[in-house]
Amino acid sequence: MTSKESKTVSFFTICYEGDWERILKENRLERIIRQCNYDFFEKGLIINNVKDRPTVEQYAKEAVQKGIIDVYYFSEDYSDEILTKFSITRNSFHLDFYDGYYYSIGPLSAVYLAKGKYLVYLTGDCLIEPHSVPWIDESVERMEMIGTFCCQCTWCRYQHRMYLVYLQRR
Repeated sequence: MTSKESKTVSFFTICYEGDWERILKENRLERIIRQCNYDFFEKGLIINNVKDRPTVEQYAKEAVQKGIIDVYYFSEDYSDEILTKFSITRNSFHLDFYDGYYYSIGPLSAVYLAKGKYLVYLTGDCLIEPHSVPWIDESVERMEMIGTFCCQCTWCRYQHRMYLVYLQRR
């Protein structure tokens, strides 16, 4: 069994120009974290592709002051480091006529900047239903036990229980 101290699970979510107000002005950020029902090692926010950085940063600072999150980062401040670390180029995100850079740099920022051994990453438009199933602890235990790299939650309506899908490390 993995000890609580060695689990160090970080939580990160993201906001961008299209939803930062919903995430930071309303109670969405607090709700996302609360519904995980877990005492995280750290709680962070990635801010990605916003027009009015000083205003968004002021709201992020307030979230830190209120204890909702511990830290926030602007993905643009770390993008060069991230691309280098993961050996990717800016052009790697182009597919046909679509540029997926701004969609992809946020999650990569969370992976790069999280300090915990494990990371729970939910996009800002994602909410899970509150429940008593200890899905994060179960995921960590299973990852430790069978050496998996990634866990994904899926809902089974018929048994009213959260199940985990495990992807094996290559």
